[in-house]
Amino acid sequence: MSKGYFYTVDALMAITVLIIGLYFVFFTTSGSPSLQVSKNMAEDVMGTASSTKIFQLNDQAYPILRALKQAGLVPDARSTLLQEAGMLYTIGNVDEATLLFEQTIDPTVPEQYNYAIIINDDVLFERSSITQTNADSLVTSRRVLYGSIDKRDMWGPLPAEVRVWQ
Repeated sequence: MSKGYFYTVDALMAITVLIIGLYFVFFTTSGSPSLQVSKNMAEDVMGTASSTKIFQLNDQAYPILRALKQAGLVPDARSTLLQEAGMLYTIGNVDEATLLFEQTIDPTVPEQYNYAIIINDDVLFERSSITQTNADSLVTSRRVLYGSIDKRDMWGPLPAEVRVWQ
């Protein structure tokens, strides 16, 4: 066979590879994040809030914790962030509960996620770039909260919810 035949076959293969590559670049799109990713994020946020105990956090890194302890608003350092927020909500210190979520949970959630933390149908913390009604997907994770204010007085049960949307 002649040299020209090999060069022609080589050129046709190169053109085929280029056409396939251009097809993938221009005609395939990356879809929106799957519903499962949002569901995992909602579960992760709820899991973090409901399993991280107050004593596990450094007061120096979270000024709200230092202020709450100084004010005597942390009756049990073994309570979780979600339980502490529920207790603050119950006694009417909603602003402190919001600050607690803002300083401890918010830095752990990637910026591309819109989310809200809700206790008893009241939004305590929300970070969003789009409204929930304009979202393509909305998932929730729920828990029931209860605890004690001091070793005698109980509060709850209160429904707690994390909503994540994109």
